Amino acid sequence: MSKKAYGFTIVELLIVIVVIGILAAITIVAYTGIQNRAHDTTVKSDLSSLARKLELYRVDDPANLYPQTLADLNSINFKLTKRSYDTNLNNVYYITSTSDSIYAFGVHSKSGNGFALTSNGV
Repeated sequence: MSKKAYGFTIVELLIVIVVIGILAAITIVAYTGIQNRAHDTTVKSDLSSLARKLELYRVDDPANLYPQTLADLNSINFKLTKRSYDTNLNNVYYITSTSDSIYAFGVHSKSGNGFALTSNGV
């Protein structure tokens, strides 16, 4: 009687390991792309919310002006979704014209993209 050996050869195991590595690499790249799009969408949503709140502030202001500084944005209870913003840079910019009748707001998302909102639109 002869005994049969059961199991996998080293070549078969290496092929399986290579295939798993390729699938993992594809998944990681796809996940990163999805995550970046999610950060950008969150930033755009925050900017849209900010635009509405700034317009409401201007309508309620007796002089019909926008807030002067970034600190004044606290008065409109505006909060950013912190997980979506790049923390390695100065990630939030707010500036108004000398007459406070025009504003510009800029941010950097974690995806590396920058977005700007002005009183004329995004």
